[in-house]
Amino acid sequence: MSIREKLIVVTLVIGVTSLNGCAKDERFLPPADNEYVTVTVKVPSDFEADTMQVMYRSPLCTQNRGDSAGRSYEVDGFHSIEIQPSRLGETDLYQAKLAVNGGGQCQWRLSNVTFGVAFLKPAIFGATTFSGGGGVVVIFDNNDSSRGGADYHVDGDLEVVKDYYPWIDENFLGGYWKDLRMFG
Repeated sequence: MSIREKLIVVTLVIGVTSLNGCAKDERFLPPADNEYVTVTVKVPSDFEADTMQVMYRSPLCTQNRGDSAGRSYEVDGFHSIEIQPSRLGETDLYQAKLAVNGGGQCQWRLSNVTFGVAFLKPAIFGATTFSGGGGVVVIFDNNDSSRGGADYHVDGDLEVVKDYYPWIDENFLGGYWKDLRMFG
């Protein structure tokens, strides 16, 4: 290998290394002195608390998207986590504390949370499957949730009271199944 070829290889290695060194660390690192949002869900006896889907956004760690014409555009980066709310003693209340500031180099900020309840025993309705429903989306910024629009935009305390009803869907074509979901 000639000196010129070695120089080109070294230059390429340095170029690739420096590109990798500039990548942002997208880890979720909430600071110790963080503010928290507390989400409390009252869960009736025939239900269980669903796992909360919590979304954080960052204008620093963007992601590229494409439209139908093939044009590229940037959107705020997102970091999703799941949190299982904890039962408060022997009560019917379940609670989770969500960090407002997700920290890290991306400076993640709480964007939205989806929470709700699910039937504990869907078989009491004769259902073979349970496909959900009963979720509430609360948005803390100007971004839509991954489910689309919002149930609630919040700035301060919020109390949500919803009534849910069982929705049973039976299928007789192509095999029998009976699906249960919540409607409200």
